[in-house]
Amino acid sequence: MTRSDVTYLESFVEEISTIPHEIKRNMDLIQSLDRSSNETIQEMMKLQQQYVDDAEKKVLGLDVVDNRGIRVAKRKRGSAKSKATADDNLVVPTTEELAEYIHNEDMYSRIRECHQSAEQYAAEKCAIADQSCALIEDVCDRLDEDLKHLEQVLQRSGDFQVPGAAKPNDLAAIQPTAGGSEWILAKVISYDPHTGMYKLSDEDVESNKTFSLPQPQVAILGDLKNLARGDAVFAIYPDTTAFYQATVVQPPGRKSSTGNTFVMVNFLDDEDANGIIHDKAILLQHIMLPP
Repeated sequence: MTRSDVTYLESFVEEISTIPHEIKRNMDLIQSLDRSSNETIQEMMKLQQQYVDDAEKKVLGLDVVDNRGIRVAKRKRGSAKSKATADDNLVVPTTEELAEYIHNEDMYSRIRECHQSAEQYAAEKCAIADQSCALIEDVCDRLDEDLKHLEQVLQRSGDFQVPGAAKPNDLAAIQPTAGGSEWILAKVISYDPHTGMYKLSDEDVESNKTFSLPQPQVAILGDLKNLARGDAVFAIYPDTTAFYQATVVQPPGRKSSTGNTFVMVNFLDDEDANGIIHDKAILLQHIMLPP
């Protein structure tokens, strides 16, 4: 990646690093508003109950008089006598008159203020929650765009290969026919990470064949680690480009003067006329584990 790409990534990381703190700050603020809202609602409920109790006391304390102004009875909570003494001559106040009589402006104003405060707290909590959601959505949208940009950067640099994938000109063992026993040496031309398909060329100098093969039929060759005497492997038989079963007789040693590393192997069914199997030196990069 270029310096500009690195700067771009650092800038994005720096921008999103403050997001958790902003979200936590908003959540703390919502929690504080919620406590204040609950306290206000509890106070409002107490005032409402007190208003109802005071109104009930006033109503029960009213004297019942007839149309001549003579006291007949005093109302009591749950009293059946009030029904028994009621007749057409009783003076009954209207609903409007009763409402005006029991009205307590000071307490009513306090109830209304509590109600307005509770509504304001609720609106503020919703606004902060919406702000947090918008903040997260903006970051997600930005992340989607940046991931597309990063994917393009990695593809240009060749670093967008999945595990087991290879870069152009890397050597690979390929199985030309799915399920077949033949494995031959080839060179990677290209790899499509979206489809998992390789395009390769046959390493046989007399062949101009190219292959388009899926990942299961391609084994990328590289330096095998921890090969030990007696390990079963597949190796390129000398002067061919075909892999055959073999057994390691001497693990990889130091690199030669040419910079290559060799492994001594015995190929299966490779006896000479006297029934002797001779060790053969094979390039480490021409050896693969059994498929």
